[in-house]
Amino acid sequence: MPKDAIDFYQETASKNKSLRLYSELGHYLMFEPNGDVVVDDIVGWINQRVKKNKGGKRCTTI
Repeated sequence: MPKDAIDFYQETASKNKSLRLYSELGHYLMFEPNGDVVVDDIVGWINQRVKKNKGGKRCTTI
């Protein structure tokens, strides 16, 4: 398990976060043979938040 990634996630104060671990991929996630899965997950994560904020409100994360 990538302990540093888990620690970083747990120590980040933002509630607008998620953690997905890709056990079959190496350090350069997006450039691995299955990197398209990571890119799709990132785009999906961003799109979910954009859809929630369509009312034009400023989105701030602290």
